[in-house]
Amino acid sequence: MIRFRSLGARLIVSIVATAIVTVGTFVALVLLRANWGLAEQTSQLSRLSEEKLAERLEGDARLARSRVFTTFEDVSRRFADLAQRTDIVKAVISRNTVAISEILRPALASSDMDGVIVVDAKLRVLGAHDLDVDILKANRTLPLSEIHAPIRDV
Repeated sequence: MIRFRSLGARLIVSIVATAIVTVGTFVALVLLRANWGLAEQTSQLSRLSEEKLAERLEGDARLARSRVFTTFEDVSRRFADLAQRTDIVKAVISRNTVAISEILRPALASSDMDGVIVVDAKLRVLGAHDLDVDILKANRTLPLSEIHAPIRDV
């Protein structure tokens, strides 16, 4: 270790050492505070991001729900329009599967629907939009399907 004989040299060394320790402590505290501030900002940004995402997803869900209801109402209206046509009513009353198919096929094409199965009041299948539809199989599987309960109450 170096020994300084003069009092001035000792004073300068102690002041420089104190300054180095002070600056080092100050830098360490600034870095610690910056790290804490960044962690807090990250936490707040993450929370804000989650809130915005949740709001957007909720809005998208509402929009999708609205579109589904609109589509459902549109399909219901189109089916009601088909059910009121006299030519379709006559074909259904006749219970003739060929007549039902021949009348429903062009009616469905103009209504932009994929298909329909005609049932009577007791939910027995009478016919369909296409002659290739297996009416006996449809009659067996309709009571087991998800749509049986909602249409049973109509």
